[in-house]
Amino acid sequence: MASKGIQHGLALVTVLWFIALISILALGFSKSTRTDVAIARNLLDGAQTRHLADAAIERAVMTLLDPQPEDEQAIMSGRAIPFNLGEAAVSYSIHSEQGKIDINQAPDMLLQGLLLAIGLQQEQAASVADAIIDWRDENDLRQLNGAERAEYQQARLGAGPSNAPFRSVAELQQVMGIDSELYRQMSPYVTVHSFIEQVNPQTAPKTVLLAIPGVNTSEVEVLIAAREARDEGETVLGQLPVLTGVDEWTSNDTGNIYTIVATARLPSGASFSREVTVLVSAGADLPYYLLDSRVASVDHSIGEQAE
Repeated sequence: MASKGIQHGLALVTVLWFIALISILALGFSKSTRTDVAIARNLLDGAQTRHLADAAIERAVMTLLDPQPEDEQAIMSGRAIPFNLGEAAVSYSIHSEQGKIDINQAPDMLLQGLLLAIGLQQEQAASVADAIIDWRDENDLRQLNGAERAEYQQARLGAGPSNAPFRSVAELQQVMGIDSELYRQMSPYVTVHSFIEQVNPQTAPKTVLLAIPGVNTSEVEVLIAAREARDEGETVLGQLPVLTGVDEWTSNDTGNIYTIVATARLPSGASFSREVTVLVSAGADLPYYLLDSRVASVDHSIGEQAE
């Protein structure tokens, strides 16, 4: 009898251990399944937000191609235009490249003005501005505060300047004196697509306006206030105050190259933003040409989805 009791006890312990093992395996499988579901949802949300952002870009292009757009102010103001596609919140904004400083064309003083406007001291601003010009010019003659091949090699920064025009704004990150933080501060205000030495004050951001040498800061404030009123429909497009004494630095050229920033957000919180630069050529073989495309931001966190 005692032997049978021991056997029954061992059998019970074995069953309990087996149940515990099955429970552990089930919990592991459940967690793995939840993770797989989260990954699948993440991939689906990512695909949806990317396509929704692309749809917003196409809608923005149609606005640019329309000779009488419903919201002409949006083209000049750069403000976000929101709308819905299904349950997704989508928006786009249009920014004229003529309102930015062209790093291939801008004179030294305008480049220095921008660097001062974003907070650099005079000596550093002069050094970085000259290094930008040394990068883009075709010779090996160093600007007063600049950097040519010898300076790059001495600082162990590679072969040196390309001695050719910048191919993209991102190339600024290779210029001596421009670290990641300075690039982050500069990049919203510069371009390689305006092809002019001046900026258009009707579309230029406030920081760019303050970069103009000799500009009256009070006039800049008045102009910005008038533009905001225009964006709210309180004034007519084109009727804006002018900046005095800075004609050599400004242009009324509106150009036909724009950067479009499109963002899509789903109820789950997943979002995606894309920036594209397009040349609008209505009436040509193609209505527009894509000059550049880059991901601005993405938020498809598996952790957040799993919750």
